[in-house]
Amino acid sequence: MKTEPRRRPFRGLILAGGGARGAYQAGVLRYIREHFPHADFDVISGSSIGAINGSFVASMGIEGAVRLSAFWRQLRPENVYDFSRGDLVSTPVRLLRPHPAVGHGASVWDATPLRTILERTVPWPNLYRRLDEGRLQAMIVAATDVGTGATVLFADGARAPRSRSHTRVLRTRIRAQHAAASAAIPLIFTPVEVDGHTYVDGSLRQNTPLSPVVDVGADRVLVIGLSRPRDPHRPEVSIAPTPLFLAGKALNALLLDPIDDDLRQLEAINDLLRLGESLHPGFLDAVRAHRYRLIQPLMIRPSFDIGGLAAETFASHRGELPWASRVLLATVAAGEAEEEADLLSYIYMHAPFTRALEESGHEDAAEAHDQLEAFFADDSGGATD
Repeated sequence: MKTEPRRRPFRGLILAGGGARGAYQAGVLRYIREHFPHADFDVISGSSIGAINGSFVASMGIEGAVRLSAFWRQLRPENVYDFSRGDLVSTPVRLLRPHPAVGHGASVWDATPLRTILERTVPWPNLYRRLDEGRLQAMIVAATDVGTGATVLFADGARAPRSRSHTRVLRTRIRAQHAAASAAIPLIFTPVEVDGHTYVDGSLRQNTPLSPVVDVGADRVLVIGLSRPRDPHRPEVSIAPTPLFLAGKALNALLLDPIDDDLRQLEAINDLLRLGESLHPGFLDAVRAHRYRLIQPLMIRPSFDIGGLAAETFASHRGELPWASRVLLATVAAGEAEEEADLLSYIYMHAPFTRALEESGHEDAAEAHDQLEAFFADDSGGATD
């Protein structure tokens, strides 16, 4: 009796947003490159800093993790933004203007240096070759349209997700400005104009873009998050609710969306599909035509408090920063508790911190080695549908 060949797993990589915290993802990807050198993804989806990190892997495959790791391990503030002594004085005035300019006038930092690095460091023509040749089926970048408040998914490749009520899909060639737009945290980094529209951080509505990856057909999804689950038994930190402390908490609320709920819903659907197959053999094949299928998720996330690491590292290395950045970051640090330095952890773009984060990501990936091995096991020789 002739048996049907099993389909090759269709793998998706989802990279969450989180500013400077994104260095953690580089460490996870470096571990994958070292221990699973033939690993590959069919679709890559990223929001905010995840869109930038995803650009390296999308354009170079898992080898891109080498260049991405080097970027984070050598990072200095001037690689990301322009901020001078004059900006330190003028920033409050600019932000409080009744009608600030859409560009640098609407932000603390001008992120032009970051866009320049993206244009020069990411081999964009190679991304297009990989997409056109089918080695990568889709690259998806999430951003927020300032004019409408809706999430926009920039999609490049043979496959694209569906538009939804609050999410619009635009098929386009992904460029450096799309990734920069996705990472433009409101008020902190400059909004980015793309094709006549102004965009800010995609994490405002979709920090961990899992559903677009499921939409295009992934049946194995690797999510690299940038927050650890909140411990309900952890004692509350006693601190006066300063504006900077509240700003950090607001960023947490905006950028760290309920990916745990999304994954629980995914597992509930998996359980329902398994039950249907157990009761009616062939059920899974029947519902596949209606876009239902078993999806194997794997999530790797920090095993430690990133805010605490940011406060500790800044205290030890603040003297190495340019004067204006040092003053601004010291102001932020002073307004937060050491155990809750959330805002600092998003904007502390400095190698001592990002290097420690990158190494921590590498260590957490090592703890998940067996799960990664199962994720990258290619148990079929058939083609995807």
